[in-house]
This record gives sequence, C-alpha cells and structure tokens, in this order.
Amino acid sequence: MGDFVVQLYRVRMRNVILTNHASRPGGINMNDSLQESPRGTILVIDDDEGTIELIRMMLEARGYEIVSACSGQEAMTLLDRAAEQATGWKVPGLDLILLDIMMPGVDGFKVCQRVKDDPKLCHIPVIMVTALEKTADKIAAVEFGADDYITKPFQPGELAAAVKAKLQVKAREESLLRRIHELSTLNAVSAAASYSLDLRQVLANATERLIEHTGVDAVAVFLLDDRTQDLTLAHQRGFASGMPANRQHTQVGVGVVGQVARTQKSVLRVDIDSDPEFKGVVGQDRPLRACAVAPLLSSDRTVGALEVYHHDPYYFDELSIALLEKIGAQVGVAVENAQLFQNTQILLIKSSALSQAASEGE
Repeated sequence: MGDFVVQLYRVRMRNVILTNHASRPGGINMNDSLQESPRGTILVIDDDEGTIELIRMMLEARGYEIVSACSGQEAMTLLDRAAEQATGWKVPGLDLILLDIMMPGVDGFKVCQRVKDDPKLCHIPVIMVTALEKTADKIAAVEFGADDYITKPFQPGELAAAVKAKLQVKAREESLLRRIHELSTLNAVSAAASYSLDLRQVLANATERLIEHTGVDAVAVFLLDDRTQDLTLAHQRGFASGMPANRQHTQVGVGVVGQVARTQKSVLRVDIDSDPEFKGVVGQDRPLRACAVAPLLSSDRTVGALEVYHHDPYYFDELSIALLEKIGAQVGVAVENAQLFQNTQILLIKSSALSQAASEGE
C-alpha cells in the first residue's frame, strides 16, 4: 500500500474508533457499520514543517483530516499515487490541497499544474498559501490553475472560510460527476451481463466491468440453489490465492453471505483483516479491509449474493452501496435468464434423446 494511503489510514485510525465487527456474528446491517465521515481530507504541501503543523492544528480542530508533504517532489509522488487510486469521480483520501509556492526544486506552480493537467485530479481545489504578495504572483497562480490564493500570515478564520467554500463547490461538482459515473457503471455492467446467455460468461463479463468502473479490488459471486438452500461460489476475481475453501460454500442465514441472501439487505463489514469470517481472504495486489455484500435479485427473488472488496476501510458509503444493490438487481436478472436458458437447453437435449429412443423402438 502506498505511503499516501498509509499516512491517511493512520490519521483516520487516530480520529475514529472503529467498531469491532468481528464480535458480531452473522453480519451487521449496512447502516450500522458505515464509518463516521470526516469533513474532508486536505493535503498540505509546504517546506516549512512549522507551517504544516500550524495548519494541521487549525483545521483538525474543525474536523478536517490532514495529510502532508514537505517538498514539491514528495507532493508529486503522493499525487501520482492518488491518481492511480482514482476511479471515475472519486479520489480516495484527497479533497483539497493547500500549497506553498516557494519550495526548492519542484515549486508550487509545477505541483498545481500537475494537478490541473490530470483529468483524474483536476476537480480537486488548490489553494495557494504563500508569502508572495505581488499581483504578478497571484496572476501566475491563477494561470497555473489555482482556485484561490491566501497570503501569509493569515488568520485561522480566513483559511477555514476558504477551505469550506471550495469544498462546498467541489461537493456540488462531485454530486453531478457521481451521478454520471453511476449511470455509466450501470449501463456498462448491464450490457456486459446481458451480452451472453452462458452463465459463466455472464458472471465473468459483469465482474470485469464492475471492477473496471468502480475500482474495487476483488469480487466474489455466490449463487443460490433453491432446492438445498446452499450458496456456492460461482465466480471470483482479484484474490491472491482464490477464495478460501471454508468460504466457498454456505447456507441461507449462515454468515454474512447467508444473511444477505435471507434478508435481501446489504451488509458492510470493515476491518475484515481481523475478522475470523474472512480469514485467508487476501487481495491480489494489497490487503483487503472492507467488504460490501449485496443480494442478487430477480423479481424480488434471491438468486445469490455479490461480494465486493476494497483496501480502504472507508471506501464504501451509503451511495456506493445503493449503486451496488442496483448492480445486484441487474446481475440477478441476467443470472436467472442464463439459468433458464441452460435449463431449457437441458430439457431440449432430454426431449431429443427420448424422441430418438422412441423412433428406434418402433
């Protein structure tokens, strides 16, 4: 896991006491496990550690999370990693940047340009916080894409007001971007799932598009046998050594997958690396720390369950799980259609065999 995510995770672990979900058997309701949301995560870039600590004290007191970089080069590295983790409208752990201009090597102008030239990061507000007061410097900052400009020394209220205003604008923009992204995801998964009537191909296509459009690290699909009430792993992707054998089969009402199948309600589990139910579940590229499970439904009938995993314990929120439920409904219909087609093919083969046997008997 990159330094950017490690630093952010440590900040969050300090500010929020996570619930120990491992002690709650059978899973928990999605709304019970959503983590307390911070007001925003701010990257402070300044070669003066005293300035960083001053800003940290000012903004943490107002409920913001602070991640820092002490040079332009370090900031570039963090931004590269943030861009790698960005999916659609979402950049995990980065909501706003406070940026000094005068830094040795890579200065603030170059850092700002790097942000604004990247289509994955360009909507992140950048506020220049600098001792430069000349009009020419302010014009240059705007030309490089800065969203605001604050001169040192500044008052805490001035900085807090600027941060709040830019985050409000960003929230409105992201609301629209998120809606566009959700529609794009639903269309992509629906098209992929409906492309074939072969069940294995349906699941492979749907999970591929799900990972591509949502940025989750791993996916597992369980299908329900109505007769036995067994839930069996039918498809998986993104795990280092595959799903552990003890998690490949369960029954309705047993474990998190069984609970979702029985109640038709989504469940979110965090800190799964310390949850006994998820022992042995390892991501292909990085540790998995959150799992959201949604029912696969077709005409209100449960056909299975969909598990998605992410390395960031804060990745899933109410809206992302609502999207997952819609995807579960789309994939559920596609699964039922594929199963009906499969059963029809079997009946045709049996019918043909019976007809041939009858003809030979005559």
